[in-house]
Amino acid sequence: ASEKSIYYRNAFQAVGFNPDDLKTLEDFHRLPTIDRNTVRDHLPQMCTGLTNGSDVDYATTGGTGGEPLAFYLTKQRSAIEYAYLTISWKRVGYELTMPLAVFRGRIVKPGRDGFYYQYDPLLKYHYYSNFHMTDDNMGKYLDHLATLGLCFLHVYPSSAMALARFIRRNHRTPPANIRGIIAESEIVYPDQRTLIESTFGTRLFSLYGHSEKLVLACECEHSTDYHVWPTYGYFELLDPGGH
Repeated sequence: ASEKSIYYRNAFQAVGFNPDDLKTLEDFHRLPTIDRNTVRDHLPQMCTGLTNGSDVDYATTGGTGGEPLAFYLTKQRSAIEYAYLTISWKRVGYELTMPLAVFRGRIVKPGRDGFYYQYDPLLKYHYYSNFHMTDDNMGKYLDHLATLGLCFLHVYPSSAMALARFIRRNHRTPPANIRGIIAESEIVYPDQRTLIESTFGTRLFSLYGHSEKLVLACECEHSTDYHVWPTYGYFELLDPGGH
């Protein structure tokens, strides 16, 4: 960062920090922090390489802070994230050979029969449209995923809630082949967890990540607490005063 980024070189010089002096975790306290406005105002100067290269992706946050934030990522970061995600899922019984029934915001176009469904044979991902969660469609989704064999649901919590409420409202029996539910990208509220788990008769397992791909945390087979992966990135919690 000091060698290749104009912004960071100037920021380090402003506080008298020399990267060669970084020896212990306590030395991080000397580094200036940044916020979303810093990135928005100084993005070109913060980058350490060309932003139009084939190894760079332009990314944005989900906007939960009120406004999406744009930045750049190296392409290999997604592969690293995928490795951590799948080893996290494995803690609750998922195996890479298992199908995933996915309800996570993917744009799924209807087939000739009007069924909103797509299949990725490489990853064994079965995509269903959570933008079309009508009673008729949800009935078809559940009928179809019941044919997948042992599988996991990969969902937004809100998508799983819609399915659970549909099952209860129509007095349906949930598919018996669902071995677990992996929820990401939204907060899981206690009443959601209770309703979803009691309806499907299986565990809801939640993960936390973010678009910047710097922190990843997951629940485990023993607890609903989030455990931060220590080898994924450097994670520091600051109080409102920045300490």
